[in-house]
Amino acid sequence: MHSKETDTYYDNYLREDVKNYFPDFESLFDDDDGLYLIFSDLGDFIIENLSRDEFIATVADFIKIALNKGQGKTEDFIVIQIFH
Repeated sequence: MHSKETDTYYDNYLREDVKNYFPDFESLFDDDDGLYLIFSDLGDFIIENLSRDEFIATVADFIKIALNKGQGKTEDFIVIQIFH
């Protein structure tokens, strides 16, 4: 895992990209609960909506953008929370 690296995208922009790519996503958790709990809900949300073809393209675009913009923490997030 790479979580000791500074990852400006993860710390400052990832949450906003999640809102932009998945406007219908609502977590049971709030910001005070931490990103990993919120993003765990995102993984569940993605799985629940995979039957929609256009949604699969959105998920692929989001992952591609996140991995291109982010670093270690973002990579860990994608692996742990989306592909759990």
